[in-house]
Amino acid sequence: MGLSSAKVVGFLHTAEVHVATFDSLLRATDLDVEVVHLVRPELLEMARRLGTESEEVRTHTGSAIRELADLGPALIMCTCSTIGELAEAHHGPIPVIRSDRPMAEFAVRSGHRIAVVATVASTIEPTLALLHSVARTSSVQPAIVSKPCLEAWPLFEAGDHESYWSLVASHVDRLGPEFDVVVLAQASMLGSLQFTKRSGVLASPVRAVEHLRDVVQANPLAQPG
Repeated sequence: MGLSSAKVVGFLHTAEVHVATFDSLLRATDLDVEVVHLVRPELLEMARRLGTESEEVRTHTGSAIRELADLGPALIMCTCSTIGELAEAHHGPIPVIRSDRPMAEFAVRSGHRIAVVATVASTIEPTLALLHSVARTSSVQPAIVSKPCLEAWPLFEAGDHESYWSLVASHVDRLGPEFDVVVLAQASMLGSLQFTKRSGVLASPVRAVEHLRDVVQANPLAQPG
C-alpha cells in the first residue's frame, strides 16, 4: 500500500541520542513518513527520583505527550522504557506505542528463559512487568530473570557511549548459557549489539521500527491538518 509523504509519526525520548538512532532505523525502511521528535530528559530523571507511581511523573509525561501531539503526528512512540507504561496508558486522541512492547512480544515467543539487562534501576520493574503481562496474554510461562548492569549508566551519562555499549556487551556475554533470550531493556543499549558475541540478544529500537512499519503499512496514518 502506497504511503504519502504527509504521514507524520511522533517520538517521545528522554535522551537526545535517540533522535539519530530512530531516524537512522527509519531511513533503512521503505516508509515515506515525516518524523517529529520531542526530547524530555527530565522525565527519566523525575521517574528515577520519584518512581513511576508518582502523580507528578504521570502528569509531566501526559504534558509531554500533549505537547508532541500538537506537532501533528497521527501516532506517537515513547522510546523510554521507564515511562513507557505511563505513556501507553495516556488517554488522548492520538495512539501511543511504547517502543519496548514489540521486543517483549518477540522475546516471550522466542525463549523459555529470558534475561533482562537494564542499566537504570527504574527501568527494571517496568520491563519485567511488561514481559510478564505479554507472557500472560500469549498464554506462555517463560522464566524471566533480571540481570542488571547498573555500573554502565554513568558512562552513558558522561557521553562515553562506546564504553557504555562495550561494558553492557561484556555483561551480556558473561550470562549463563541457560538463557535463550537476552532483552536489552533500554533504547540506549542498542549499540551493544555490535560488541556482544552472544546470539539471541534483543534491542527495542529495531523491533519498534519494524512494528511501526507494519502498523503504518496496514493502517496508513491520517494526513495532518
